[in-house]
Amino acid sequence: MADPRVAVRRLLDKYEVEAPDDLVREMLATMAQFFMEAEVSAQVGAQRYERSEGRTTHPNGYRDRD
Repeated sequence: MADPRVAVRRLLDKYEVEAPDDLVREMLATMAQFFMEAEVSAQVGAQRYERSEGRTTHPNGYRDRD
């Protein structure tokens, strides 16, 4: 998972001159994405793209079929 501080720093650099409304919207979207990924990782038992024996499920709902 990407470091959220890097994402926020990039947003600050990107919108240094532009309207602050867009900055707040982008920051909220970044934070929401970060928290959703953290929640999925906690439920799955592994980080995104991580191979782990402790994995309890798959984020896309994969299941074995007959």
